[in-house]
This record gives sequence, structure tokens and C-alpha cells, in this order.
Amino acid sequence: MIFIRSRQKRMLMRYSRISEVLVFILLLIWPCIAFCAGADDYPMWREDGQIGEPIFRLFEFQRFSTEPGRIRLEIYAPIKYDMLQFIRQDSTFTASVEMNLSISGDDRELLERKIKYFSAETPEYATTNSRSDFLIGTFVLNLAPGNYAFTMLTKDQESKRISRIEKEIELKFPQIDQCGVSGLMLTTSMQVDQDLNTPVHPVVNPKEIDCKSDVFCYFEIFRADPQKEMHIELSVLNSNDELQSRDTLRTIGGEELSSYFLPLNCNDLTFGRYTIRLIVRYEEVQREIKYEFTRNSSGLPGSINDIDNAIKRLSLIASSAEMNELLSFPKSDREQKLVDFWNEIFPTPDEETNGKMTEYYRRIGYVNKQYGDGHEGWRTDRGRVYIIYGKPTDIEKHVFVDQQAPTEIWYYSHLGKQFVFRDENGFGTYRLVSPFW
Repeated sequence: MIFIRSRQKRMLMRYSRISEVLVFILLLIWPCIAFCAGADDYPMWREDGQIGEPIFRLFEFQRFSTEPGRIRLEIYAPIKYDMLQFIRQDSTFTASVEMNLSISGDDRELLERKIKYFSAETPEYATTNSRSDFLIGTFVLNLAPGNYAFTMLTKDQESKRISRIEKEIELKFPQIDQCGVSGLMLTTSMQVDQDLNTPVHPVVNPKEIDCKSDVFCYFEIFRADPQKEMHIELSVLNSNDELQSRDTLRTIGGEELSSYFLPLNCNDLTFGRYTIRLIVRYEEVQREIKYEFTRNSSGLPGSINDIDNAIKRLSLIASSAEMNELLSFPKSDREQKLVDFWNEIFPTPDEETNGKMTEYYRRIGYVNKQYGDGHEGWRTDRGRVYIIYGKPTDIEKHVFVDQQAPTEIWYYSHLGKQFVFRDENGFGTYRLVSPFW
């Protein structure tokens, strides 16, 4: 009896070890099974705690220059306070950033480099973690028309953290001939920096507006004779070109080159894409410029312009039942329900827009541009891996060698993972071969 019990005990211990091994193997291969099955049962995105949110943004505003043959270009680089390292100095908390802007021409030859230092100060510690307060670095350049490549490096003076953004910008002279209009910029106040002659409070994400505070359109107009009457019309149109609001202004006098702030009436707009249309009439001349933006009324990122498509693209992290439930709500409620869905998965009480939701749809937009192969990029194997795991640490590419199909190996060193994709038909349709090769 003792032998039998000892034998049973040894067998149970053996089975226990085997079970532990099986569980361990299952934990390794389950993400792959879920990925191939559509991730209905294992939404891996929920386990990803690292979000590749950029440290700062970069946007520009083109206007008239006082230098002949030049265009005035203003570069803005806003950084959220919670991306900065603040230190206590007496009764305040201070952060400082070095910004290094390099400008190159078409041939990538360095034309100019500017280095400036910017600081932010707050008396409250809680504000140092704010995601709605920004340090904004501003650069003013006067350049000839043409194509330029800009590289911005930021370095936090305390943490020594460095971030980099590259952007290409085309500078074009506005059509003048008696009357000309600059570009259009959105601001949250009419305050101007007297030294730089730049708006003090630009909208930090100019393509996405929440309209919870005042929003103004800032622009410049050149007139050959300011004593002649000029009419300005500012309209907002929806995605169907239907008029939502219109304001008009008639003016006489002033300088040849004058700047204007006009309020943007967007409080009554619902979520969606809109176009600002500015029309200037002077004598027989009419000038028109347009500016597109997304009205974000319920915490949705600006990359979303169709709520139903946004819900259907949750298939990598949500079950079919969850998506069907979201689609079952009246269309007027789906925006808030989608926000609630993300906030339930990733509670972010200090964020107006859920950071993980923003990153998820940013990745979808990226892969749709990079990995489309007849299907939308987010439906491809490379697109799915990118959305779930983010940008690879390294990508190893092999072209046709010894009749072997083109292959890409994506490495995620920080996760200990690598994925192999092969273009079996040679038409750019890369399929996932083995997620753990």
C-alpha cells in the first residue's frame, strides 16, 4: 500500500512537471495561435505596456517675409510636460530643453543649423505630469522657395533624453498680384510674441481640434493699396462640402501687410472631418485657401475620421462580440462607446485622449501606407505584427538568392522575439512564415 501510494505520488509529481512544461509551452505558442486566429481570445495589445509616443511634434507655418525673394517659415515643436524632467528650484519646478534644428536642401547638403534653449516653469508638482500643458520651442527662418529637409533634435537638460524628428517641407510663394494671403494657423488666443512676431499659443496638434477652448484662425494679407475695401469670408464645411458656419469681415485701411485673428466657430460641430475655407476679395482679385482638420469632440484621436471603420479595425485586440456590441449602439453614441472601451482596458484619468488608442490608430495609419499589398496594410501579416509589437528593433532583408523567395526578418530584441516574412509569389505579398524562427 505504501509502495502504491509512493508510486502514485511519483507519478503525480511527474505529471505535475509535465503539466508545468506544457503550460510553459502553451504560454509561448498561444500568442501565435491567437494572432493567426484573429486575436479574438488573446488581445495581445492589452499586454503591451510600452507605447511609442513621440517625445514632441513638429509643425510649420508659412507667411510673408520682409526679405525680398524669401518666405518666412516658423517651426513649432511642442513637448508635453510629462515628457520633461522637472527639478525643484526654490518654490518652483523647472525643466529645460536644448533644441537643435538642421536645414538641408534637395541634395541633403546642410544649409543652416540653429540651437536654442527653452524652459518651462510651474509652481505645482502635479502640473509637471500634465499631458495638456506644453513647452513650445519656436524657430523663425527666412528661406528661398524650394524643397527642404528639416531635422530636429531635442535634449532634456536634466535627464539627457534625446529625441529626433525629420520632416520635408516645400516652400512656395503665395500668389500676390495686388493681393496675397499667407498660410493659415490655428491658435487658442490672440496673444503675439512682440519680439518674434509669432502667436504665443498655437494649437499644438493643428489637425485635431477639441474646441473646448477658444480657437482662432491666424493669417496675413498683403494689399497693394490698403485704402481700398477688402472683404474676408471664413467658412467651415463638413466632409460633404456642406456649409456649417460662415463669418464675414469688411475692412479698409491699415498696413500693406496686416495680420488677422478670426474666431473659428466649431463648438456646435460633431465629430468628423471639416475644411476651413478662407476667401479674400480685393478689387477684381479673389484669393482662396483651405485648411482641413478633425473635430474631436469625445476624446478620439484625429486619425479617426470614420467611427464604424475605427470599430472594425479593433479586430486585433477585441473579440467579435465586443465589436458587434459597439456597432449595435446608435451612431450618435458610438464615439463615446469607443472611448469608453479603450478607457476600460487602459484607464488613463489624466489624459484627454487615451494614449494607447492614439498609438493603435497611428500604427494602423502607418502600416496602411507601408505594407498594403492589394489589401489594407493593417490586414497584412507585417501590418498586424507592427500594430501589435510596434516598430522592430531591426529588419534584415534578403532578396532573391539561389532561387529563394525574398525574405524579411523582424527582430524585437527587447522582447526576445523575431518574425520571418516571405514573399513566395514575388509580388510583394509577404506572409508570416514562423513567428519564432
